[in-house]
Amino acid sequence: MRHSEWNVEMRTSRIPYALKRHVADFPDQTLGERAGHFQVSKSSVWYGLRKLGCTRKKS
Repeated sequence: MRHSEWNVEMRTSRIPYALKRHVADFPDQTLGERAGHFQVSKSSVWYGLRKLGCTRKKS
């Protein structure tokens, strides 16, 4: 495995765990607030939430 592949693998494996914990700690935050916390785009947060099986709040 090349070093660059290892870097990507490490980064992506940690994000879902951190995001899952963040959702548990702050369930009412918006995509924008989560994106600001992780310093990523809103679409990245949305993708991570979908991977975790989270659904949109409908109220």
